[in-house]
Amino acid sequence: MTTKTITLYDEADEEYSVEAPAYWEICARCDGEGHHSNPAIDGNGITQSEWAEWDPEERHSYMRGDYDVGCQVCGGSGKVCVVNQGSFEQQNPEDFRRWQKSEADDAEYQAITDSETRWERRMLYGSDY
Repeated sequence: MTTKTITLYDEADEEYSVEAPAYWEICARCDGEGHHSNPAIDGNGITQSEWAEWDPEERHSYMRGDYDVGCQVCGGSGKVCVVNQGSFEQQNPEDFRRWQKSEADDAEYQAITDSETRWERRMLYGSDY
């Protein structure tokens, strides 16, 4: 049985680890390829005018994947270990609730930082960002 080690915090805010039942899933970032295009090159997409500036060899290299980077989400394996929520809830309801709260807190924090990043880009570069 596949498990995933997750870190949780108890009522006293003490850190502890628990093994949660899990399964393997294809990585959504790289679609299981283990690599993807370099965000430094086309993080916001390549415009038609940018594409026109490239010579044919650069275009061919890009389409061939020469500028790709290893996927940081899956570490290049093409798959990620995902908590089996149904089994986890059945086996350990208390830790499951703590894990859900932790995931919700992380998502809220990420949404706030993403919003701040977008705001800062708009302040620096205008409303196109």
